[in-house]
Amino acid sequence: MAQVEIDEAELVSLKNVAGLFAKTLNSKERNSMLQAVKRANPDLPIPEIDARAPIDEAMNGFRDELKATRDELAAERQARKDENDRAKLAQQWNEGRSKAQKQGYVGESLDALEKFMEEKGVADHEVAAAAFEKLHPQQAQPVVNPSGKFDFFGMPNADDKIGKAIVDLRDGKTDENSFLDFSVNEVLREMRGAA
Repeated sequence: MAQVEIDEAELVSLKNVAGLFAKTLNSKERNSMLQAVKRANPDLPIPEIDARAPIDEAMNGFRDELKATRDELAAERQARKDENDRAKLAQQWNEGRSKAQKQGYVGESLDALEKFMEEKGVADHEVAAAAFEKLHPQQAQPVVNPSGKFDFFGMPNADDKIGKAIVDLRDGKTDENSFLDFSVNEVLREMRGAA
């Protein structure tokens, strides 16, 4: 091999590069240094970089698959949680609805109550019913008293037998035929006693 003369400044520069390269051979920056050399001279065979490339590609594919699987599982978990929350909310809604129906809200009154709930953002039928009744007081229903006239001021007297029969008929505790038999007999008894 022929000897080539080089300038002393170039020799110092080459020694500095060789010293820097020697320092990085056993440090954390070794891989970065080898990659920089490979980028500068792609045809230069560097076994550490060349052998690692297929492994890195496989690992990157594995990482991508793992991330996709994690995302899919998280989405499924969230969907199950959302479905459970919806089912729980539907169950609470139906329970509240049945309580409201037991309180006497049926048909249009139940629809009005639920519309009120949606407008005010109330999810509980009991709470909404209390507020709804306070804002929309129900008018007293006229009650027929035994004389056949409407009583706009109150319920039939509990001591009044016909009034009690009317309440029983209204509440479904007796049927119409039994009510009529009782009422006719009671009125006849009153009429005969008064005559």
